[in-house]
Amino acid sequence: MFLRHAFLGTTLFALMSSTAMADPATPEEAARLVALFQTYIGAEPGVVSVEPAGDAYTVTLDFAPFIAKASPDTFTGTVTPYVMTITDNGDGTWATATDQAFEASFTAAGISDFSYKMASLKGTGVFDEALSAFTSSRSDFTDISFTQTVTIPDTPPSTSSTSATSGFYESEAVSGAEAGVDSKVTYALTGYTQTMAIPGAPGAPAADVTIEAESYGGDATLTGFDPAAFYKLIAWFVAHPSKEAIKADQAGLKALLTEGMPFFQNINITGGMQNATITTPVGVFNVATVGIDMEANGLVDDGLFREGITLSGLTIPDGLAPEWSAGLVPEDLAFDVTVSGFNAASPVAAVIAAFDLTKPEPIDPTMQGSLMAAFMPNGAVDIELAPGSVSSDMYNLTYEGAMTAGPGSMPVGKATVTMTGMEAVLAALQAAPPEVSGQIVPVLGMAKGMATPGEEGALVWDIDASVPGTLMVNGTDLMMMMGGQ
Repeated sequence: MFLRHAFLGTTLFALMSSTAMADPATPEEAARLVALFQTYIGAEPGVVSVEPAGDAYTVTLDFAPFIAKASPDTFTGTVTPYVMTITDNGDGTWATATDQAFEASFTAAGISDFSYKMASLKGTGVFDEALSAFTSSRSDFTDISFTQTVTIPDTPPSTSSTSATSGFYESEAVSGAEAGVDSKVTYALTGYTQTMAIPGAPGAPAADVTIEAESYGGDATLTGFDPAAFYKLIAWFVAHPSKEAIKADQAGLKALLTEGMPFFQNINITGGMQNATITTPVGVFNVATVGIDMEANGLVDDGLFREGITLSGLTIPDGLAPEWSAGLVPEDLAFDVTVSGFNAASPVAAVIAAFDLTKPEPIDPTMQGSLMAAFMPNGAVDIELAPGSVSSDMYNLTYEGAMTAGPGSMPVGKATVTMTGMEAVLAALQAAPPEVSGQIVPVLGMAKGMATPGEEGALVWDIDASVPGTLMVNGTDLMMMMGGQ
C-alpha cells in the first residue's frame, strides 16, 4: 500500500527531473510543464494540468479521459484526480506537498473488481533531480480500505478486503554505493484488518477468514535501483497502449529491457504484525507476533532469493486438537530458507532476445533446455536452511542445514537437528489413541536411540547426505537399513 503512493509521487517528479522552474511561477512555464508530462503519458486533453500558484505550481493528473476510451462492456473505472504542489528549492531539489482524499475503482468484466479508498493522504517530501528520487519524504493516511474480487473461469469468485484506521510511511534515498539509487522505506499501519472469502468445494459456501492486528509494519530497502530505466519503460508503454502497437515496436521494447537490466541490485523487506487474531470457520487463532523477512537480488549473475517467517505466542481454538495433544501444538516457529547459486541475468537476457509477440507462442518451447542451463550453470542451486526452530512449553526442536539440488541428480547436503523435551513428548503420546501412538511412538523411539547427547540433555542428530545414495544419521546409513542401494 505504502509503495503505491511512493511510486506515484516518485514517478511524477522523475518525469520532470530535467526542468528548471522559474520564480515566481508563470503561465509559460506551466504550459511547458504540461507539454513535458504529455511526452510521457500522452497528449490526451484533460489528463495533465499545471497551474501557477504564487512561487509554486499545482500539478493535477486526471485519468478519467484515459478510462473513457475503454469499451464500457469490458472495462469501467473512476480515479480521484491526484493533486500536488511543487516548489523549486533553487538547489536542484523540489519541495513537494499533497493533502487530499483518494478513491479508485475498476471493473474488468468477468475478471476482477477493484476498489481503493483513503479518507486522508497528507504528505511532504524533497525530490532530487540528480537522483530522480525523493531524498526524504513522509506521508500520513487515515481510513484506508482495499477490496478486490477475482473471477477465474469455472471457479467461484474470490474476494479479499483490507483496511486500516491509520498509517504512515517515511522514505529516504542516496546515490548508490556502486550505481543507481539506494533507498529505504519505513511503514506502519494501525487497526489492520483483512477479510478473505475463500471459495469452497462445488456447491459449498465460501470460507470466510479474517485477520486482525493491532499494528502491521516494517522496513524495505532497495539498492542499485535504476530510476531512468524504469521510467523509460513507463513512457514506452504509455506510447504503446494497444497490443498491436506493442507488437509493432517490440524491437524498441527489447532494447529498453536490455538496457535497463538488472533494474536493481537487491531488495530486502522486513515486516510483521503484533497481537493478531485469525478468525476461521473452525475457530479463532491468536498470534502474539508474526515476522516476515524477504530478500532478492535483481536480474544479476549472482542470483539470490531468501524468505523467512517467525511466529510467537500461537494459540489455537479450543477443541480443535484433542486434549492429550495440547502440549504438542507448536507455540513458536522460526523458518528461514535461502536459494542461491543461480544466474538470473542470462536466461532473462535470452528470453528478451528471443521473444516474438507476433507468434502464438512468443517463447519457442524448444528453448526450455537452454534456459534451464543458463539459469543453473552448475546444474543445481544451493539451498540453505538458517537456524530455525519449532517449540512449545513441552519441547524445543531446532535445525539448520544446506543442500545442493537440481534436475537430473539426487540432492546432496548436511543438516543438524537438536531436541529437548523428548521424554515429555513420549509421555504425552501415551495418552493418544492406539492408532496414533502405535505409529508415532516407535518412530520417535528409534530416533531417540540414534541420537547423540548434546548440551543440557539435548538430543542431537547430525545428518549427512553429501554422498548421493546415502543418508547418514550420526554415522548410521539409513538408506542401507531400509534396503537402499
